[in-house]
Amino acid sequence: MAENDDRRFFTALGGCAALALLVRLVFLLTTVNLFDAEENYRLLFAMQWPDSGLTMVAPLHLMLLKPLIAITHKPLLIGRLLSLVFGVGAVAMLMLAARRIFGGINHALVAGLSASIAWPLVQYGALSKVEPIYVFFLLLTLWLLTASERKVGGLVAAGLSLTAAGALRFEAWFYIPLIASFLLWREKEKRWTKTVAFAAAASLFPVTWLAVSLIALGDPLASFRSISEQGVVWETLLWLRTIAGAFTWPLLALVIVGAAFGKKRWLSLIFVVVLLSTTIPQARIGLPADDLKYLIAPLCLAVLIAVDGLLVVSTRLRKKGRVVLIAVALTALIVFNVIGLIRAHARQQQPPAFAQLEAFLADRGASPWDVDSLDYFEPYRAYLQLRLYEYNPQPMPPPAEINPTYLVGKTMVGAPVACPGGWRRTDIPPWVVCRR
Repeated sequence: MAENDDRRFFTALGGCAALALLVRLVFLLTTVNLFDAEENYRLLFAMQWPDSGLTMVAPLHLMLLKPLIAITHKPLLIGRLLSLVFGVGAVAMLMLAARRIFGGINHALVAGLSASIAWPLVQYGALSKVEPIYVFFLLLTLWLLTASERKVGGLVAAGLSLTAAGALRFEAWFYIPLIASFLLWREKEKRWTKTVAFAAAASLFPVTWLAVSLIALGDPLASFRSISEQGVVWETLLWLRTIAGAFTWPLLALVIVGAAFGKKRWLSLIFVVVLLSTTIPQARIGLPADDLKYLIAPLCLAVLIAVDGLLVVSTRLRKKGRVVLIAVALTALIVFNVIGLIRAHARQQQPPAFAQLEAFLADRGASPWDVDSLDYFEPYRAYLQLRLYEYNPQPMPPPAEINPTYLVGKTMVGAPVACPGGWRRTDIPPWVVCRR
């Protein structure tokens, strides 16, 4: 019986992983990183790491990217494929966690289907983002911690998984004392041994990071001070609208039912802790309220609460035979929503004039380090540099030796781009290229 259950579960897992891969591939093939300036710069940072001296960029992401880019010379593709692999892996980990928490294959299947088509997970699972990798390790930590019997070896593995998550996003550091306190409170045997083993493994990255920052920069909190130099005004209503759009109303409805009437109330507590631990620093530091990346981890936990909510609904409606119909209708609504979002995102992609600009520079053998930007063009510069690297994969020279040959900008109504003295102007409407 157990063998048949395992076979059914892994069949369901394979089906959900295939669906997740298909949806993300559609998004990947219909979009580019053109407007994703932050992640394009992250790819450039990876190529320069560790010599760049950056103090606020997730190091594990850079460590994974750098050798893959060096081998393939395809940074834009590698960044997205890495996210895709871990994004699909996160769906699988969510299903494993759901099966362990709820004890049923159907529950895992619902969780897998929801995560496969949830828009933020689709979008971030096919762009050069750190979040798919972060969520994978966070869900792996949850799966290890929800074992029926927590042994020391399993807790060390959970700690190592959490320290990997902490090497990707800083809020994971906050979970170390919380989980350690939980272990100290709940464990009956070897509670101190288990707690210390978990905390020591989970603290490997944070302690190393703080020590290196202290030695290299004289301030263990230098990275946090760099982040706090942002300054966007927080908008609570915008944040609430972003949550509603990210979760979609069918998922939100099931989350409310699961939180109010579900059997796994502790999931709601974890969800609130994860949501607050990302939102409070986001608001205090002044980061954008509509940035979806801060909702990825809470969204995955919300899927588990929604599964609990679906259990409540299915129990009430079982006699009426409407459970399957409701599940199909909700899935169709979410899929329809995702298709619309992918199409809207695809319409914003690379304008033909940008391809002409890329070809103009590539034909002249420009290296990625020959190009600098003027005013409006700044968000596009990293993408152009990455594309030129694919044509001409030259390593980055020392900063003191960089002397750009081309300055690229865009003419704007009433404010035309003017080339500096001694530079010649070439028009590739709407772009302007200033050449030495």
